[in-house]
Formats: sequence, C-alpha cells, structure tokens
Amino acid sequence: MSIDVSPKFQLYNVLAEENSNYHLNVEELYLYSLLNTLRTRQKVSIASIDLLHGYSPVKFFSRDKEAKQRIKKILISLKEKKVIDSPIDNTLDNKSVFTVKFPLDLKDESIGKGVKGFEQIFIQTFLNMPSFETFYVYFTIKRFDKLGGFRCDFERWGNILNITSRTAQKKIENALQEGYIYKNSGEYKAKENGEQKKQEPNIYKTTPFESKEKTSTTKKKEQPYKMDDDVKKMLDEEDGVIEGNWWDMSANLTLDDFDLYLTTDNIKLKMQAEKRIKMISKSEKGESFIRSMLAQAKENIEKEKREKEQMKFNKLNNYILLDDGKMIENKDLTSIDIDKIDTIYIKDQVNHAIYGKKIYDRFSIKDVHGNYVNTDKQAIEYAINEYIKIAKEKDVTLEEFDQIEDDVLMKFYKDKSIPQQQPKKNYDNPF
Repeated sequence: MSIDVSPKFQLYNVLAEENSNYHLNVEELYLYSLLNTLRTRQKVSIASIDLLHGYSPVKFFSRDKEAKQRIKKILISLKEKKVIDSPIDNTLDNKSVFTVKFPLDLKDESIGKGVKGFEQIFIQTFLNMPSFETFYVYFTIKRFDKLGGFRCDFERWGNILNITSRTAQKKIENALQEGYIYKNSGEYKAKENGEQKKQEPNIYKTTPFESKEKTSTTKKKEQPYKMDDDVKKMLDEEDGVIEGNWWDMSANLTLDDFDLYLTTDNIKLKMQAEKRIKMISKSEKGESFIRSMLAQAKENIEKEKREKEQMKFNKLNNYILLDDGKMIENKDLTSIDIDKIDTIYIKDQVNHAIYGKKIYDRFSIKDVHGNYVNTDKQAIEYAINEYIKIAKEKDVTLEEFDQIEDDVLMKFYKDKSIPQQQPKKNYDNPF
C-alpha cells in the first residue's frame, strides 16, 4: 500500500462554523492557512507582513500599502479570536519578524453536540486556490465529505461568504468549473397544494459522487446528448455530411476529431467542438486530455504540411534550407539574407540521389574533435554568390557545386589549413 507523503496542514472544523466564537471570515481563514504553510519543525511559523504579502498567491488588495494594512488587521483579529498565539500588536511594522503558535486543539462545546475535529488540507491545493472565496467554499464543503456532502442553498452560501446570493452562486459555479468541488443536484419535490415543484438545495463534496449517491436530477443532467433526426437532417442539408464525433456527446473523441476541428471551415462544427472542449476542460483530467490532444493534432498537421512541402521540393533539382527550417527555391535566393542559408540540396542526375551541402561544414575549419575553430565568412559568401550566379540561369549540378568548392579552397585556403571535407552521402530527410 502506498503512503501519501504530500505536505498538509490541519484546519479545525470550528473555524468555518457560523455560530462559533472561533469562526473566521474568508480573508481570516486564508491568512490563517497561509501561516500554517510556514510552520517549522517546532510547529511555529516565523513571518513578517512583508513576507506574507509577497508569499500569498492571492493578494489582499491591489495596492501594496492597503494590502499590508489589511494583513496586519487580520493578524490582530486572529489573535483576538484566540486561534493563534503571537506577540503582535498595533505597533507591528511591515518589516518586523514575529512568531506564530497554533492551539493544539480547537473545539466549541457550546454548539449543539459540540464541534470538534479537523480536516487535512494539502498545501499545494491551498496554494493553487484562485481566490479567498474558492478556498472557503472548499473547506466548508470538505468538512462534510464523510457525511455524504454539504447541503446548502445559495441564500445560505451568501450568508456564509458575506456576499449576495447571486454573487455566491457565481462563486460556487466557478469552484465547480475549476474542479475543486462537485455538485449533486437537489431533487424536485411537488408541493401538497399542487403548486409548481420546488428544487431542494444542492449537495456538495470535494470528491466525486458515486453513482449510488447521485440524485435522479443529477443523473438526468448527465445523460449523453444525442442528435435527434430533425437536427441531423438540418445540419446535413446546410453543411453536407456530418464529420467526426463532435455532435455525438456520448462518443469518445479521437485524434482525427481534433485534426478536423483545427482544419475545418465549418463554423457550426467549430462552435460545437468549442462547446464540448469547454465542457470537458472543467475537470483537471479533462483539461489535460484536451491539451494533449490539441498538441498532438497540431503536431500532426504541421508534420503533414512539412511532408507535402518536402514532396514538392524533392521534385526540384536544387533547393535551399534556411537556418529557421524554411525551404526556398533558387528563384527566391536574391530576396533572403545569405547568412541564413544552412544547406544547399542538389540532385545527382545520374543516380537521382539528393545531396545536402551544409555551408558551414564545407567552409569552416574544425579541430580533431569536430568542433569549429574558424569560420571564414568571406569564403562562405563567395561560394554562395558563385552558386547564385549559376542558379539565376539554370539548375546547379553536383559537378558545378564541387567546382565551386575547389575554387574556394584555392582562393581562400591555399596557404591555410584546409577545411575537413565531408564525403558525399544520400540526404537524410530531417522531416
């Protein structure tokens, strides 16, 4: 059995209990957690306001001055609520270093049967949280994971987060889309007087609901979408044959589907694909799948493009590879910087093999280890200009390029070390 050794910290359940003396608001809980992540082996956190401001992934205010003032205010509030023990007071400045100790156990016996216990929070999960509210929602729900979930309507969420119910609904939806929480939709119950059915509050967990836990409302929402015959007929009439699996919500998407999405001109298909991509990307696993498939599809498209281009150039007797990977024909030579030329390819008309002449290899001096020790730019420019003179009139033959090389050796290297010559060999396709 594997043991999880990922760093964690403890958050006591009373911290999010609405009627507890230890209850913390969204900013207080976040700073309390931030301090916990800084604990030493001696169970003490050492910090300063400047450190907390710089370390916090979520900022307490957009301007530094106000953010640090707010951190100081929250620190004092945490001390007053007796959830931390620290020498801090109103005289604390931003640079002063202070220690923070945490109570060994926090519980409140005054509420119902008493609120006690704690939840283990992964440090990395906490640091990845995009907002104070998302983390507060996450912790509030996590306390009830082992009890089947946290049942709550948006009005109560508004009270918990101290915001309007409409804003609370948006915060919950964001947390769902980001994959931090999961929802089991409330059932619709008919009223005794025959009035319209009313939906019960949703249930939330930080782990996925098992099939046996899901309400009929949730299961109905999760049913795969199938195109009815009328929609299929309409799309066929407007756009021709429906391609791929984007329209069938129950079908698994393949690499071909992503190739199609990236290359199609069909607007309706693109919109449908983007709709499914957005839906799948709501979970971390789904987002990873989409990212991987899009990357593979883009690579395939680029590879196919390069292969088509290579086939076109392979029909030529001459072509040039630039240092950025682009290939050009002889007719385009005069419009490019000759310093960018990497290799000149020449077809042998006898055996139809293609030979690559790497310019720096041909006209540079190497040591015994094959490293360049001297590159003669004048020799390179001379060779390319001689090549261009011939290429303006006709294709350059292998014999003509060999003659250019010989001329360069006589002109530039007669009294110098001669560059190591590369044997002719068949061109290995780099694509």
